[in-house]
Amino acid sequence: MLIMTNATNKTGINFALQVLSNEWQPRLLFWLGFRPFDETELQQLLPNATDTTIEHNLTCLQKLGIMNPIKDDDHKWTLTDAGASLRDLMFSLCIWGRHQIDDEEDRIPDEIVEPEKQASMKELVAYGKTLDKYFH
Repeated sequence: MLIMTNATNKTGINFALQVLSNEWQPRLLFWLGFRPFDETELQQLLPNATDTTIEHNLTCLQKLGIMNPIKDDDHKWTLTDAGASLRDLMFSLCIWGRHQIDDEEDRIPDEIVEPEKQASMKELVAYGKTLDKYFH
């Protein structure tokens, strides 16, 4: 859970970094900004996270106003407008950071392209492996 108790740390950047430094919240943020998912689908997309871990982090994102507290008409989770904005910033930051790493290692950076919105779960699970170099 994100708790900021030290008044000197209450800055916008520190708040954002606390959300982004969590192991699972950036991944959930990415996927829920891609399209709505239910818990079973999120478990497939995050195979190393337990059901409890996913549930806990979904609750945290709800409390932060990043994820809607109520599922959509298809019983799937979605981001709030603030969550969608954070997702866009986070993904840009991930790409920028990866390019810096590749530049330091004299490699040509890969171009990352998101899959189609209607991609199958099998395709998205495979794409999740591509994301690992941006989120690890």
